[in-house]
Amino acid sequence: MDTLSGYMRLVFAAFLNHPDNYQMRLHGNGFLQINLDDTRRVHIWDPRLPRQRVSTQVHDHRFSFTSTVAHGTFGHFTYGIIPISDDVYCEHERFHVYVPTIREGEDTVLAQEGGQTYMLSPNHPPMRLSEGEAYSFSAGLFHETKVWELAVTLMEKTEVFDRKPRVMCPVGQEPDNDFNRYAHRHNSVIWDVFEEAVQALKTRAIWSWNEGHSL
Repeated sequence: MDTLSGYMRLVFAAFLNHPDNYQMRLHGNGFLQINLDDTRRVHIWDPRLPRQRVSTQVHDHRFSFTSTVAHGTFGHFTYGIIPISDDVYCEHERFHVYVPTIREGEDTVLAQEGGQTYMLSPNHPPMRLSEGEAYSFSAGLFHETKVWELAVTLMEKTEVFDRKPRVMCPVGQEPDNDFNRYAHRHNSVIWDVFEEAVQALKTRAIWSWNEGHSL
């Protein structure tokens, strides 16, 4: 199964030809987001990128999507959430659910939704995906991504739902709402990572990918 639609190939090629024409923003989980259009994005991941002080890596989406690795390797982890009582001993980390509201563009602030406490339960063995591999993921399911070096993914939304995404934050901590996705645009590390990623992508034979892997 081809992991990239014909139109995705066209808009991605346009991005590689003129990368400076696209607005970039820094997600608090430590990756760059570049919108190619309303349903397609480039995500650039690198441990060197700045990130928010409090980790809120585990989250769901209001849309289903397919993501293809264009460069590098990354890990994909999926979870269920289990309600637990605050007065019951639990050896696992506890979380509260937060939901975002728009602050500017696609920058958001997080507010707690209710008082229920949860623990995470892994749904599948972790996936380690390399260049040319892909996965599909459904709206409303929880996941996180981890990288160890520069990696780039191409995301295509497949179905959008009228619901708010949810983010898990450890109990006893507050989300880093001071983090702003647009406030780091003049950070030299961001531009170094961006330029390194674009150069790496231009050397890859991305048009030869023809295998995909789905959850």
